[in-house]
Parts: sequence; C-alpha cells; structure tokens
Amino acid sequence: MFRLALGFLCALSFVLGCESLTEPTNQELCEASETCQVVGEGAEMSFECIDGLKWEDAEDPKNFTCISCEEGMKWENTKIDDLTCVPICKYPEGFSTDGIVLGEVAPPVAWDDAYLGDGTQTEFSFEEFYCDEDNDKVALIVFVSTGWCPNCPQYMAHVAEDAAILDAAGAKVIYWIMQDTGHNLATNEYANTYVNNYAGNDTFSLRVGDSTTKLIYDDGQKVEEQPGAGSYPYVPYGFVIKKDNMKVVVDETGNDPEGPGIIYEDFLALLEKLKAGEYDDI
Repeated sequence: MFRLALGFLCALSFVLGCESLTEPTNQELCEASETCQVVGEGAEMSFECIDGLKWEDAEDPKNFTCISCEEGMKWENTKIDDLTCVPICKYPEGFSTDGIVLGEVAPPVAWDDAYLGDGTQTEFSFEEFYCDEDNDKVALIVFVSTGWCPNCPQYMAHVAEDAAILDAAGAKVIYWIMQDTGHNLATNEYANTYVNNYAGNDTFSLRVGDSTTKLIYDDGQKVEEQPGAGSYPYVPYGFVIKKDNMKVVVDETGNDPEGPGIIYEDFLALLEKLKAGEYDDI
C-alpha cells in the first residue's frame, strides 16, 4: 500500500518532477558548477577546483564554488583554506637579450639545481630574487669563470677572501662557470667542484654551470631553456646587479676604464657606493 501511495504521489507531482524529492549528488553539484571538476570514478572519485582556483568555503561540503584572486593578485600559498591574496610580482620588462649589458636589465636567468657551498642544492632565479620582499639583499654579485682559464683560479681565491663579507653586507654571491676544461658547457656539479677547489665551501654562495641555464619570467609563467647564456668573449668576468630594478650597474672593471681590473676590483666598496645611492640613476 505504501509503495502504491508513493507511486501515486510521484504521478501527481509529475509537473514539478519526482526528482525534486531527492537531493542532488555531490557529483551532480560539482558538474553543475563552472569552477569544479570531477576527478576519478567510483570509490576513487573526488572533487577539485579547476587550476588556479580555491574553494569559496573549504569547510562546506555542499559548496562546490571555487574562486580566484582579483586581477593583478595571486594566492599567497597553495593551502586550500587560505584565501589570502598578494600582488603579482613580475620581472622588469625590457631585459637585455644580448647577455649581461651595463646599464640594462639583466636577463632573468635561473637554475633548477644550483649548489650551495655546503653541497646542498636549491632552485634559484633572478625573478624570485627580485620579487622576494623578505630578502635583505640589495644586489647580486656574479663572478664568471671557466675551467680552462689560466687566471681564474687566482680570481676564485681572491673573490673567496671577501665573499663572506659581501654576503653580510647585502650581496648574494654567485659563481657562474661557463665551460669545463674541454670547453664544454659546465654542469652544476662541475661548477660546485671547481669553485670548492679554489674558493673553498660555504653556506651562502651559489655555484652554477652554464649547461643548465634557463630564463624564467612573467611570474614564472615563461620558461625558456638558455644553455650558454653566460658565454662571454673573455674571462674572468664579474658584474653587480641592483635588486630594486635588476639593472647591471657595474661590469668587469667597475664601470671605470682606468680601473684595476676584475681580479682586483674592490666589490665591497662598490657595494657600499650602491647602498649610498651612487648608482640610483642607472
């Protein structure tokens, strides 16, 4: 009798739809949302926001709406229940496409497996360095060498004498090794061994080889493989890049045609001049 009555009710409520007596499933709710996607099937089925979005309310199991940050903003982190947005930071536009050029924005180079002097590996990019507001550094000081260069061991030893002082004074020190002894593009492993042989190890400076160089910019959205990006007609070579605009403010002789040359350049004095504002017009 009860089954007959239920069927009769359904027949009478045909205009409204018998399905109105039951709630939609989570799958149906997700599929009806423009921002939710169904992942997997059966017992493995789950519901996720489409790329770049987060749940409007992560604690509401019946809310299948995902949201994004406003234009010009991005999520501060990847936690699904943290809806904090921060301004998008991108590398300065108009960077040089001809390598490191005095007075121009340096190319946004990056390495996936750069070495620290203690042997640990880390990602490093000029764009992240530029965008990191918590970073207390004011400049990059980059030293370029090769494995076949006869004067580069002396160069490495001279640089190492002041590397810790430069780091403490606000410079991120990078040793960029272009080629190995066979004139092949150097790997990060080779760069680490080479620098440690002549400059010793530490916990702050980076060692990178030119075979793994790439460009990363536009908030990490543009990635271009650029092995050989550090190649220059002579070594040893060095340059200083201001963090506030990523422009090259000092080249191989400290922007002084009568300077002492890169091996004996006083980078600490140059760094103090930068902090004093002497390169603000570059």
